[in-house]
Amino acid sequence: MKNLRIKSSYLLPVMCAALITQTARAELFSIEVQSEGETYQQSYDNLSDMLDALDFDEVSNYIPAYTDSSAITTVVNFRGVPVVLSSPQNSSDITMSIGAIDVSELFQGSSRDDSMDLLSDWYEGEGDDALTRLLQELAASTPSDPVAGNPTSLMSRTVGNDFDYAMDTGAMSGVELSNAGQSINGNMVSVFARYSNYSADGIESREYSLPLAYTVRFDNSEDRLIIRVPVAYVMYDGSEVYNLGLGIGYGRQMNPQWSLTPALGYSLVGSEDVGSLSQLVSTSLTSSYAIPLAEYELTIGNMLGYYSTLPTEAGDISQNPEISNTVLRNGASLNIPTPRLVADTSVEVFITDTRYFGSELYIDQYNEIGFSFGKDKTVVTEDDGNYVNYIRRVRAGVKYLFSDNSEGYSLNFGYTF
Repeated sequence: MKNLRIKSSYLLPVMCAALITQTARAELFSIEVQSEGETYQQSYDNLSDMLDALDFDEVSNYIPAYTDSSAITTVVNFRGVPVVLSSPQNSSDITMSIGAIDVSELFQGSSRDDSMDLLSDWYEGEGDDALTRLLQELAASTPSDPVAGNPTSLMSRTVGNDFDYAMDTGAMSGVELSNAGQSINGNMVSVFARYSNYSADGIESREYSLPLAYTVRFDNSEDRLIIRVPVAYVMYDGSEVYNLGLGIGYGRQMNPQWSLTPALGYSLVGSEDVGSLSQLVSTSLTSSYAIPLAEYELTIGNMLGYYSTLPTEAGDISQNPEISNTVLRNGASLNIPTPRLVADTSVEVFITDTRYFGSELYIDQYNEIGFSFGKDKTVVTEDDGNYVNYIRRVRAGVKYLFSDNSEGYSLNFGYTF
């Protein structure tokens, strides 16, 4: 395989057409085919359908005059990044040009279909540095990358989970312990359900997630070990994305008001529909400081984290986006007991600010505001004179996210026992 530079005089009108196509459409994938003086356009929900449409046997269904020796140019909207595929008259060679990253590749097969197979091999991993630059461009300039750069991406969701688990110290504002003088030492299982809907640049993303957690509390200590298994299913305008992770954090209670939580995490995202596969490792440190305000409680949270992708191989696919970011997330929440409404209940209102530094992302800063309502209660058991307070918690809430080029909401429900 060798690089080939196309003359700018040839690329200019074609790239202009690609940019117009990208601006006018919100589909993840679309093509515009030009041959024998005719043009047709199609859009697709997933990568597989678009690749099927790039079969040259399909062209004659829309342009009857097309033959295997016809000159042909195809402008591809690849998740928002314009890609130009061209083959001159009486040639089986295909030239791929991606102007956004200044890449041009020549694929020389025995037929145009063979050349397309070589192009597919390039995307599956043989593209090396050029492929890495394409993956980085997708995170930097499009709102639908599964790895990073938007609210439902793997990196954004991991950042949110790291912060939320560290802030949930198990404090029981406005709720008296059933056994005075005893701490909440019972281990806890937490089951959450979340639905999110976000929109950015005409692309809608929907997330269904089920973060699971197990918290180990140590006798005679407020310290805790948090093991979490976040699971999520995301849809970008019809394309399906799957996420799975494993995280561990240790909450250290520095004093009755202040806790520090270092955490480590590993996550995996994969999607055949969008052609993405990546691993993410993370480390973070979160400070949570509770300030009593009469019967209320104000909690200030500050997190510093580092999130980085790893090279990933599965079957014939090998991808390495090389995306790394240092993240600052700061927020505050106010817990307002509401025993007059329902016994042992409270309302919590919160606001957060999240900022990314490092690899370029489509969204590198966003804010969230929201509230939750729930019931907190303790159940005491006695074993040989030792009292253990077990927490029981049910909460539901809503969150609104906004940034310069994205907005949306999340509905949350959690049960801890």
